[in-house]
Amino acid sequence: MNTLKNGRNYLIKNNMNLVVIQDDLVVFESNKMGIIPMFDFYNSEIEGDVYIIDKFIGSGAARLLLKSKANIKGIFTFVISKDALKLIESKEINVEYERIVTKILNKRKDDLCPIEKISLGNDEFSDFYSNLEKFIAKMK
Repeated sequence: MNTLKNGRNYLIKNNMNLVVIQDDLVVFESNKMGIIPMFDFYNSEIEGDVYIIDKFIGSGAARLLLKSKANIKGIFTFVISKDALKLIESKEINVEYERIVTKILNKRKDDLCPIEKISLGNDEFSDFYSNLEKFIAKMK
């Protein structure tokens, strides 16, 4: 898919962590770390068909994508967790990735990423989102 390939190249060239493309234009980009870019995208006013290019997608990021106002047409990521891939594919969204992992780990690689823990511990999206907001507020 040309849009995903172009988005991947844009992400690398501009040192971004998340790029959103709509009608062949970058409509959202972020070089912030962790879940913040996906959280910001979820809270944006972007609607319609979009393509997502992100460095890592775990189950928390996947849940935000699937509940966003936008209609996700395709996703490229370098690393995706099995849970995230299962979630995204259940919505019949095209996903391209370079590596699949069992779970997304924290920066020290000695435990699950905190967002994965929040996602896996909250089945209802509203509970997940509420706990995610609390986690992000603590980070700031």
